Amino acid sequence: MLSLQSMIFLGFADDVFSIRWRYKILLPAIASIPLLMVYYVNFGDTHIIIPIPLRFLFGRYVNLGKQLW
Repeated sequence: MLSLQSMIFLGFADDVFSIRWRYKILLPAIASIPLLMVYYVNFGDTHIIIPIPLRFLFGRYVNLGKQLW
């Protein structure tokens, strides 16, 4: 959630203050840190729980990280 809010803030600040391109490169790198911390704490688990109306198509969850072949 913090990563998403950081990127929304970057879009808003860019529209209002016309941020230079060098800061637009730096801010997403900083905003990705909370997302990387969650990945580290979950030991590399990349499962996504599918919403109930779509479970008949995809199943209960989808693993994005591990290949099955």
